[in-house]
Parts: sequence; C-alpha cells; structure tokens
Amino acid sequence: MVDQAERRLAGANNNTPANPEQAVVVVPKDFDQRPEGYEKQESAKMVHPKPITEVVESLKKLLAENGDSLAPGKLNDILFASTSQKRGMKSY
Repeated sequence: MVDQAERRLAGANNNTPANPEQAVVVVPKDFDQRPEGYEKQESAKMVHPKPITEVVESLKKLLAENGDSLAPGKLNDILFASTSQKRGMKSY
C-alpha cells in the first residue's frame, strides 16, 4: 500500500521520488492492488482480491440496510449473491 502511494506521489511530481521527510498521504485507491484491466481477466473461477476499503464500504452498506436482521450465515449469502450477479453468474 505504501509502495502504491509512493508511486502515485512520484507520478504527480513528474516521476521525482517523494521527499523522505514529507509524510505520505494514503488514499483509498492505494489499497487497490489489482492490475489494470483486471475486470477482463476475472471469471467465475478467477477473481482478484478486493481492496479492504471496498470491502469495508460494502459491509457498512449492508449493515445500514439490514441492521440487526443479519442472521449468522446470511451475510455470506448476501455477499456471494451480489458478487455473483456482478459477474453474470446464476443464483440457485
């Protein structure tokens, strides 16, 4: 993640390395380690790990929408269904 932030900052500074005395500011995009064009590479059998910021936001949204009504195991069902639908997989 820090490497990603440093690369982003170096790119913003015309590929000049960041000043080691300067604090590195990490943004949500820095957590995304998926390669460019990853969507085209993914299938039902192969997916890239989601960045933790995306996972946390999904969990917050699910909790806000469902609150305490999420029974044990229900969260997994909801997450799998939403991921499957995005890839065009059928839910049974």
